[in-house]
Amino acid sequence: MKALKLAIWAALLAGAAWAQPQLGSRIPAWPGLWPRAESYLVAVYSFRCGDLSGLWKSLLSTGLPIVAVNAGGVPTPAPAGLKLLRGAAATKLSDLLEIGNYPTVLLIQGGRVLDYWSGSAQISRTNILGLLD
Repeated sequence: MKALKLAIWAALLAGAAWAQPQLGSRIPAWPGLWPRAESYLVAVYSFRCGDLSGLWKSLLSTGLPIVAVNAGGVPTPAPAGLKLLRGAAATKLSDLLEIGNYPTVLLIQGGRVLDYWSGSAQISRTNILGLLD
């Protein structure tokens, strides 16, 4: 019985660690949060990410609208002027988006996940905008 419980816990933890957004999937409805633009970025992060100034600089350089989702329950700053979701709602949205690693940046086009970058992936203006050509 103990071995079965351990196996179940291991499977659940492995599933959480491997959670990742599905390319082409629709983003969940969230009234008032998503921009009306055809293409935009969603940055999902937590307080454990450390200094995100380089990430924010890269994202802001694209000129695309950005939605910041501060998951994990500890308020962490985002650049002024961004739409920002915090607290339990942000964590719930992170789960619905199947985010398993912070930070994760989603490129949304037409309401669907076009691409994403997760963890320490290098994100630049060129590799984001190059997907929209």
